Amino acid sequence: MGLVREAERGAGCWERAAGEGAAVRGDSAWARLKRDRLALAGLVMLSIVVAVAVLAPYLAPNDPVKVDLQHRLAPPSAQYPLGTDHLGRCILSRLIYGARVSLGTAALALTAVLLLGLPLGILAGYCGGWVDNLIMRLVDILLAFPGLVLALVIAGTLGPGLLNVMLALALVWWVGYARVIRGMVLAVKEKEFVLAARACGTSRWGIIIRHILPNVLSPVIVLATLDMGKLILAISGLSFLGLGAQPPTPEWGAMLNDGRPYLQVAPQLTLYPGLCIMTVVLAFNLLGDGLRDALDPRLTTRL
Repeated sequence: MGLVREAERGAGCWERAAGEGAAVRGDSAWARLKRDRLALAGLVMLSIVVAVAVLAPYLAPNDPVKVDLQHRLAPPSAQYPLGTDHLGRCILSRLIYGARVSLGTAALALTAVLLLGLPLGILAGYCGGWVDNLIMRLVDILLAFPGLVLALVIAGTLGPGLLNVMLALALVWWVGYARVIRGMVLAVKEKEFVLAARACGTSRWGIIIRHILPNVLSPVIVLATLDMGKLILAISGLSFLGLGAQPPTPEWGAMLNDGRPYLQVAPQLTLYPGLCIMTVVLAFNLLGDGLRDALDPRLTTRL
């Protein structure tokens, strides 16, 4: 009984220390992030793009799918601020609604990736044994194929459409998260506060939820932020190949494909969506780099 009480007191001390350490890291992380001008620039750009996507019905000057052949390939005007495409549709309106489609699709795909990779990585790292071997062998098999090529094959098999693209990317992308999270869990589960909680009789799921999960979230947030840009590029690439958004859905990758035949006579059809993709990917990369510096993943294993 004395040993159990000592373990309980030790677990309590470790929990208090972990909580205080998390608070200190949170304050210092925010302070470091505010000092990073590039990260703040990325955050501002993303905030603007998200606001534009949310307020698309109020900001778009025209219907993004309305065809007006009398004004096809029209130059910029008061009615069409960025001109029209080959079907007379407002380019600016399609770019605004395309932000909603591209960001929403990437966010849903990333959510599916986390729902697969996070629990499987935690189970593989914490349970070990045959569970670890089974999950890691599946990861090894999937990693033996080029990710984008495998996603292209899956999307082609399932058929064109944004939903199928999201499923294809989720089935390919989760393996990297599972491997990274497994490595972090292997390091965290041997820490003293986890051993103390185990000695106190805390259940396996209690340890995972209260101790393991909070200590792997910061690196996962950084990785997810950096991967948002990659997912947007992958979704745009698959849409460019005709496997993603289908006409008349306004999506940046599909807009690139629509403007490809008119590259010499109307380069703005590909220039504007290309700039949108570049800006958003750059913003996510800048913010991800700032978060990586502010939320140093090594801090999560120093408890």
